[in-house]
Order: sequence, then structure tokens, then C-alpha cells
Amino acid sequence: MNLNSRSLQHSLRAIFVLMLTFLFALPSVAMKEPHWSKKAKAKVVTIVTFDQHHNILKQGNGFLLGNNGEAIALYSLFYKAYSAKVYTTKGREFAVSTIVGASSLYDVVKLKLADHKDNDIPDGFELSSKALPVQDHINLVPFAKHKRDIVVGGNVSAINPLGEKDNYYTFSIHFPENAAGCPIVDDDGNVVAISQSDASVDSLVTAYGIGIHYINDLHVSILDATNVDYTDIDITKELPVKEDAALVYLMTSAGTLSPARYARLLSQFIKKFPNSIDGYLKRSDYFLTLGIDSLHCDLATQDYNHALSLNNRVDEVYFQRATQISQYLTTLAQENARREYILDQLQKQGNDSVSMIRLEPIVGWNSKDLIDHLNKAISNTSADKKESYQLSAARIEVQNGLYPEASSRLRSLIATNDSLYMAHRLLGVVLAETNQKEEGLRELKKAQDMGDKVASQLIGIYTKQDDAENKMDDKQE
Repeated sequence: MNLNSRSLQHSLRAIFVLMLTFLFALPSVAMKEPHWSKKAKAKVVTIVTFDQHHNILKQGNGFLLGNNGEAIALYSLFYKAYSAKVYTTKGREFAVSTIVGASSLYDVVKLKLADHKDNDIPDGFELSSKALPVQDHINLVPFAKHKRDIVVGGNVSAINPLGEKDNYYTFSIHFPENAAGCPIVDDDGNVVAISQSDASVDSLVTAYGIGIHYINDLHVSILDATNVDYTDIDITKELPVKEDAALVYLMTSAGTLSPARYARLLSQFIKKFPNSIDGYLKRSDYFLTLGIDSLHCDLATQDYNHALSLNNRVDEVYFQRATQISQYLTTLAQENARREYILDQLQKQGNDSVSMIRLEPIVGWNSKDLIDHLNKAISNTSADKKESYQLSAARIEVQNGLYPEASSRLRSLIATNDSLYMAHRLLGVVLAETNQKEEGLRELKKAQDMGDKVASQLIGIYTKQDDAENKMDDKQE
């Protein structure tokens, strides 16, 4: 073999070795994609969050999970967000309706998407059956904007226990740019974790992941109304699964949410528990906090009627309505008193031509309706609750100046059970306010003898009034 032949062989061998080196140096993206990759990439989504002025806040990745319209994303994407939209690779758009669960510590959030009749939410990834051990093969599924966005293979390089049944993973993998929030799946295409990057390490060869089972178990609890993980996201939260827990969450949320957000939460409760009277009654009460005009009273009445139609805890529904009418009449009286005061001040300034329009109760919201609903509540309750309802009804009647009705109710109660200090106290007030102070003070003294401290205070008030009136009479004589 001549020199030229040997030189050619060496050159060919060098080229061959170089080609082998190049091929083995290529990341696993150069390998053929798994058979499930096309369907998997369709389940990866882009998420855009917005601030309160509808300006774009952040944009990132996420992925659909299961067949209930849920998705998984990074918490940091939703921090301080007022709304969010999800976009699939096919350009379909879905609004984020609720936050199902969240953890700022592990930077994960679980979402519920708003479904539409003409735009069903696609099915998402199935969960991997178990946490993966070290050295197991994994795949990162990117958001496929282009054909070059293909599934990347790697391995589990380290695990740390997370919760009772999952791990915090470290992966050896070629981590594409902007891949945080994408799913890490096993070789069957089932999701194992959500991918996270770390700027302090070489993200080209290392990535991290929070186990999917940990994320899937995240949910809003009854104590989360004041949890900053949830309050720092101004998107409606998914209610607890159990009705009693959801009710507690409603109560604790009432003072922390804006009126609009609380209204949406009430409607969400009604949608989740359509056969519960509590949601309708609470929303009925809410409407009256917005105003006592005919519009809000009509909305309150609609929810009251719906609660009554459920034929469940009817006594509570009637009594709640009576309480609403009482509050309405009190607010009406306060507004009329305010108008009378303004009119009086204007007339004192010489504006005699000014007149006042006095507000009158609207149909279904007057004193007769109040008494009617109190009596219906009592007639529909069980025997062991009747006494308590009678006392509550008398208290409401006294508050609204319905003294004859209250007097009759209280005397009937006392005739049945003379040991009710509250009945004696209320009857004492009724008598004292209807120019029967001597008899009223005797009833208050009975309540005082039973240990009623409020009765003691009322005795002092009415006694001072008597003394003041006697002094005035002496001066006039």
C-alpha cells in the first residue's frame, strides 16, 4: 500500500470517528420521538396571566391534567394575577375559572378551566402510577410551537421525599430554553412531575421537578381564606369538596374579599351545591347589603323563593326571611330619620319650601309580612325549637316597635315557662315603652332576680327617666 493509500485510510478513519463522536454527543432530542409524543404535546399549553387592568402580567407553560378540565402550572406565573387564559397548541383558548390548590413554597398551582358548550376542554395527561426511582428514564414534553420542539429524554439523578407519596426530583437532561412548567413524563407518556429550572446550576444538563401526586393532592381547605398562598392570587378559589367545609370557607372569606369576588364565590357555592339552602340564603342576604331598593329586594326574594322551594329546613328559611325584613325595615326607618333631620335643619335655616319624600316599605317587606314569616317559622319547626323561635320572634318584634304582637307572644311564653329571664326582660321593655313603667319594672326585676345583668342596666335607665320626668313635672308646677 503506497503512502497515498495509507493517508486516505487515516483520513477516512478520522472522519468516521468524528462522526461517531458527533452523533453520541448529540442530546437525546436527536433520537426518534416516542409514539405518544404527538398526543402528549397537544396537552401542553401556554398560560397568560393578567393584572387588574387586563394588562399582561406574565406568560409561561403549563399542561392539562385528567379529564375534569384541570391544568398544572408554576405558582410564580399566577402571583398577583387577577385573571388568566390558557392556549393550546391548536390555538384554542380557555379562561381560568378557579384556583384548585396552590403552594408558593414549591412554586406549583392547580387550576380549573372554564368550559364552554362549543369548546370542550381537551383531556390532559394521566398520572404516573408511582414515584420514580433514581436512574429511571424520563421525558420532557415541550410546548410545540415548531416542528423542532420535540420530546427530550433524560434520567432521574436524585430524589428527595415530598409528602407521603411523592418526590422532589433532580433530572439529568438537556433542558430547553423556556421549558419551565412543562411536564416530565415516564416512558408510557404519563406525567411524573412539573419541570422547574434553577438559575444557580447549569440548566443545560440539570432540571428539577415537583412530583405530580403532591400537586394533584393540593386543595383549598377551610383555613385557606386567609392563607397568603391564595390571597396573593386574586382569582376565585375552588371551594372545598364537602358542603360543611365550604360553608366555613364562605364565612371566613366574607371579610377578606371584595363585594364582587364574594358575589362570585356565593354563585360558585350555589353551582357546586345546588340543593343546599345556605347558598341561596347567603346570597339573598348579600343582595340586601348592596341596597334596599326594589331591584336588590327582588334579587333577594328570588333566592329566598328558591331556598323555600327546596323544602329543606323550611323553618330556617322562613326565619331568615323574617330577619331580612326586619333589617330592611330598620334601614328604612334610619333613612327616613336621616331625611327628617335634614328637612328640619333646612327649615330652621328658612327653607320652608323644602319638603321630604318619605320612603314606604315595598310590597312583601312590611310589618305584616314580618309577623307572617315569624309565625310560619314557628309553625314549621320542631317542638323542641318552638320556645327558642318564639323568644327570637318576640325580640325582632320589639326591635321593630311591634309591641302588641310582642306582648301577646311573651305573655304566652311566660304562662308556659315562667323561668325564661329573656321573656321577662323583653316584656318589661314592651311595658315600659308603652307607658306602663311600673309593671315593666316589675318584669325587669324578675329577670334581674334570675341573674340577667342586662335587666339590671335597663332598670337603671328607666328609673333615671322616671326621676327626670318627675323633676320636669315639679318645675312645671
